[in-house]
Amino acid sequence: MCGRVVRYARWGSGEEALRILCGVLGLGDVCSRVRVVASTSSSGALARVWGLHRVFQEAMSTGPIYVVEVVWRNFSELGCEERVDVLLHELAHIPSRPRGGVRPHNRAFYRSLELYRRAIRRAGPGVVEKLCELLSKPPSL
Repeated sequence: MCGRVVRYARWGSGEEALRILCGVLGLGDVCSRVRVVASTSSSGALARVWGLHRVFQEAMSTGPIYVVEVVWRNFSELGCEERVDVLLHELAHIPSRPRGGVRPHNRAFYRSLELYRRAIRRAGPGVVEKLCELLSKPPSL
């Protein structure tokens, strides 16, 4: 069995964009525990969020940690506002009281996503332009 090896790289521009989003959304405490990586996955997904299971948190004496994985092959094909919306979507998967779990596509998820989208629209075009600039910088894969 010979498979393609998926590469992962921490994506600094993605993390900077996430910090800006979190500032606008008032999610600083949550986002301090979130990192962004880009991958060469062949998945059809645009991005996904991973939470560190509580058993690992306990074993490693850490709190909740989340990773937003951006599948660069797919994400890079999106327009600017779609890229921003993908990050908002992944943030909406993180519960308001994060413990390492990931929120499914339920009522709370969609409520958060809509609130996040409204907040970004209210933030103005300057914020979106900065986000677009950051999200167009390719990671070092």
